[in-house]
Amino acid sequence: MTRLPVRRALAPLLLLAALACSVEVANAAFSRSSLATRGAETLYHYGFSTAADDIAKQGLRPGISSGKVFTTPRGDLSPLQAQIDLALPPNRGLPDALFEIDVPTLRRMGIDVPASTPVYRNYNMPGGGLENVFDVRIPPEAIRRVR
Repeated sequence: MTRLPVRRALAPLLLLAALACSVEVANAAFSRSSLATRGAETLYHYGFSTAADDIAKQGLRPGISSGKVFTTPRGDLSPLQAQIDLALPPNRGLPDALFEIDVPTLRRMGIDVPASTPVYRNYNMPGGGLENVFDVRIPPEAIRRVR
């Protein structure tokens, strides 16, 4: 009978320890990979083919609700892996288009390129990838559709 209260008392501590470990793992992975992405010459945006014509004409505009443009240094993700690693909303379906963003062109246009940051869990998706989040429109001159 005395073991049950001890287990209940330890449960919150075990949960906190598990959370602390997961944050340490994420930060360690970020610090290793951020060295490789600091000088990235290319960023990518996973999107939808239905928006490809608008992106080609107007560029990538900040989202209505977020006010941000989300990109990643990883251009080798499958649509499913992009949804998982970048914590994309699952109710929209899998992204079927990939856009390449030329970082030197952005810099020549005077657009600051934000550093890569880890993607945390969102929309019940695990995250774990890296993202570069812009507050401004990315002009079409810096964008090329890959698929």
